[in-house]
Amino acid sequence: MWVERLTWADEGHSKHLTGTFSRSPQLVFCFGTLASLTSGSPYLSAIADLKNKYPDCLIMGCSTGAFIDKTELGDEGMSAIMVGFEKTRLRAASRQIDSFPDNRELGLALANDLAEPDLAAIFVLADGLNLQGSALLRGINEVFSGKVVVTGGMAGDGVDFAQTRVLLGDDSVERTVVAIGFYGHSIRVSSGSAGGWAAFGPERIVTRGEDNTLFTLDGVPALDVYERYLGEEAAMLPASALLYPLMIWDPAKPDKTVIRTVLGINREARTMTFAGDMPTGWRARLMQGRAQSLIDGAADAAYAAIANPASADTAHASRLCLMVSCIGRQLALGQRTSEEIASVANVLGEGTVLAGFYSNGEFSPPKSGDECHLHNQTVTLTLLSETA
Repeated sequence: MWVERLTWADEGHSKHLTGTFSRSPQLVFCFGTLASLTSGSPYLSAIADLKNKYPDCLIMGCSTGAFIDKTELGDEGMSAIMVGFEKTRLRAASRQIDSFPDNRELGLALANDLAEPDLAAIFVLADGLNLQGSALLRGINEVFSGKVVVTGGMAGDGVDFAQTRVLLGDDSVERTVVAIGFYGHSIRVSSGSAGGWAAFGPERIVTRGEDNTLFTLDGVPALDVYERYLGEEAAMLPASALLYPLMIWDPAKPDKTVIRTVLGINREARTMTFAGDMPTGWRARLMQGRAQSLIDGAADAAYAAIANPASADTAHASRLCLMVSCIGRQLALGQRTSEEIASVANVLGEGTVLAGFYSNGEFSPPKSGDECHLHNQTVTLTLLSETA
């Protein structure tokens, strides 16, 4: 396996990708701003040129408010990573959200599109606003039951929460989920996920939740609870709620907690919309984070990824790390966001190429061998490599 970072060059009013191109890529990941993925963008034109040059190459990506380029943060344009494999086979699939009665059915269909006996892993990118991510993963998990590594994330647009796009080939679309399947016995995929947030305040009960809408906590309208804690910051909802995610868990499984982040609010109904499901009867606590604890959490995700047995026999091989971190973390870290990226890079070492984006939701198993879950406010890492 080989990995090369592509760069953009201006050519009049257009752009083109530059690199050595001494080998034909099989896969290119692109993460860019919403403007870079909108029709007429010079970046999309450059991607179309790349697709024409390498028609068998799979191109996958999504929109984001900020993308990861080496150990820096980019908020203009797009990053692109080119990957080639020696023994691994790839397949792509995409499904439109509106073609299915619910997101679980979409997940089932997408998983069945890619299911083959030698499927080792799937990387999924999804619309970040019009999808119930946990329902999507329920469908995928029904097919694979944790036997296939599933990772990825939900597209973003910074704190605007207005529009997101995913990319497959040179087609940038809304309300769609795309996925790449990795096949064969040589591919090695490991993952790590961590947060660094700390819970505060009393434990509460989700007394009414429907899908990803939270109506009441302890019988009190959810928005009332948040506004009481946020004080003056409540005027900036939903963006200010990114600094105060909600940890939830099934009381029958108290050791399996997940974090949910706010996507929207309804001031008249006093409800809040989250990036994942909010089951009635689950327990909940508000969370907050200090900058250093979030940065340390990112390093913990990297340690978890390299501790995974799947990466043990490729320690000296070319390796790609796809980093998906939550937009809420970027908002909380501010100018220190690059320190989160650097902490991951320091753990992984110079031999690993780092790329990724800030998301509206992260897809990752909580630990090796688990089924994939939707996370919010976490750093999730996917390490890709091949055995010799």
